Amino acid sequence: MTEADLEADVIELAEGLGGYALKLKIEAERGWGDRTFFLPEAKFAIAELKKPGKNDRSINQRKWIRRLQRLGFAADFCESIDDVKRLLDL
Repeated sequence: MTEADLEADVIELAEGLGGYALKLKIEAERGWGDRTFFLPEAKFAIAELKKPGKNDRSINQRKWIRRLQRLGFAADFCESIDDVKRLLDL
């Protein structure tokens, strides 16, 4: 499975739940997650998607994940659709 395959599965999952998995860019900031989830009942999460077994997490990606987790948001690196489901508490 490629990262692109995982992204397609993630989008399908979010839409099946009645929400969105958007690819957002933040001006002047690097490392924001690949997909930002907006789901019913005000559920919000950020996933940095990675090809399974690939450990190329940048300093900025790790920084954003830690920041968001410290604030209480669901944010993490995900290598599979099961990782995403765990992140979304499904």
